[in-house]
Amino acid sequence: GPKENHPGLFSLLFQKPEETLLQFKTDLSTQSFNAIAESDLRESLRTFWRDEQLQLSHAVGASHLFTLQPDDTLSEMETIPFEIRPPATYAEYIENAEPLLRALGLPAPLLEEYRKRSAEALKLGEYYTLVDDLSY
Repeated sequence: GPKENHPGLFSLLFQKPEETLLQFKTDLSTQSFNAIAESDLRESLRTFWRDEQLQLSHAVGASHLFTLQPDDTLSEMETIPFEIRPPATYAEYIENAEPLLRALGLPAPLLEEYRKRSAEALKLGEYYTLVDDLSY
């Protein structure tokens, strides 16, 4: 229902309850919903939250690499697909990451090592995973 009718509920669940676009608080757990007295509302919101969490647990996308031109425009160099499985703090590139390695300026011997390891893994019916650590 309207925010005005449930200010406590919106404050309990959402980061900025006054905003139009709502985002769940990051510290919610299934027990957080126990503070909602009405059981039907509590269970439907808990189910909705769980479904939302499951959708976020596997993200697939693409990294777009750009170069800055002398006239301050950007031109796309490569598009590299990735896969993230939160709450992991890394991105797993699901296809050939050599364009990324080239764009990052890795020396030729390291690029050759990447090619070699990828080819060896492929021969074994496996894949060579390049991991970008986001854990700062």
